[in-house]
Amino acid sequence: RDTLKAVLLLLIFALGAATHVALHASMRERLWIKVGVILGYVVQPSLPLLMTYAVQRTLQTLRTKDIVCGEPLRVLEAGSVDCCLFDKTGTLTADSLEAI
Repeated sequence: RDTLKAVLLLLIFALGAATHVALHASMRERLWIKVGVILGYVVQPSLPLLMTYAVQRTLQTLRTKDIVCGEPLRVLEAGSVDCCLFDKTGTLTADSLEAI
């Protein structure tokens, strides 16, 4: 979710820059190339690398606290969890669970 917010923020700035270039460009034939380059920099090629680094760093931090993560790609989703409930007996049959 945070990555999406960052990309949308970059997209807003890129659209602003592209609009500025479109309005103030002197050579119209190269206008679309300039606008395309500006919009192309919104999603950096290194973004997947940075996301992988963030997951690996988080897993290292969890390991120092003796927490084992079975699915490393779920670490990003786990950051937004407010409450976690467990059924030790396995007797719950309902799909929904209400914390009291």
